[in-house]
Amino acid sequence: SDIHQLECIFDLCGTPTMESWPDVSKLQMWREFKPKQPSTRKIQDYFKAFNYSSLAIDLLEKLLTLDPNKRLSASQCLQ
Repeated sequence: SDIHQLECIFDLCGTPTMESWPDVSKLQMWREFKPKQPSTRKIQDYFKAFNYSSLAIDLLEKLLTLDPNKRLSASQCLQ
């Protein structure tokens, strides 16, 4: 379901906050879908378990940034 998908994303990427994504509160229905229990970002720990290199984990961190204004573009990823 959509709700389960959001829960999975927030479990890995952390629950958005006003610091990590200032415009999240402007999203339609954010208040209805906002998790009751906030999660912290776990990308580093999750991918270290798979023995990814630090460069790969850094790229994943930047690709999985919740705030679209801070997320890497395709051309930035290629660099």
